[in-house]
Amino acid sequence: QYKNQVFCGNTFGKHGSREDCQCSDSTNVGAWRNCVYATEEPAMVALPSPFKGCFTDSSDRDLPFFARQGGAVVTREEAQKLCAAYKYYSIQSDQQVFCGDSFGKHGSASDCSCDSQNVGAWRNCVYSVPEPPSVAVVTPSAFMGCHVDAADRDLPVNARGNGARPTRAEAQQMCKGYKYYGIQYKNQ
Repeated sequence: QYKNQVFCGNTFGKHGSREDCQCSDSTNVGAWRNCVYATEEPAMVALPSPFKGCFTDSSDRDLPFFARQGGAVVTREEAQKLCAAYKYYSIQSDQQVFCGDSFGKHGSASDCSCDSQNVGAWRNCVYSVPEPPSVAVVTPSAFMGCHVDAADRDLPVNARGNGARPTRAEAQQMCKGYKYYGIQYKNQ
């Protein structure tokens, strides 16, 4: 172990954790210690809108907010964006889009053609607007803790030998493609 090295890997902690690291950008984090950080945040993916069913509509609208006049074919993703402030959206006859926080006041129907341009007269194909994913977000370069290292390295890939002291951003970039990076003794 010598100064200014960076180690990378997809797992860490095989030698245990410690609380005696000096990880606050110190020049010496401690002998045989890794200050471990996550390299990237997890991808956040919006789930497709679940289909709620076919429902009857009338001039007293089931979903009261009129979001789009019909005409050109509208995708579910476009309709969902138009109704992002609501719980539900519907695509109707000739591709009209309506939004609301409840649906079904006129009852269900069984004769919708939800995959065609003309859904049906006074028919709603209703979908729920997905809530933003509730994921515990790991911010880039999030501190994962102080961990013990040994000759059989905890983070097995030596991304950088001796040299100038790397910043955390530089170390993170060196370990791109790995889940974690560690900075050690004298920034090793």
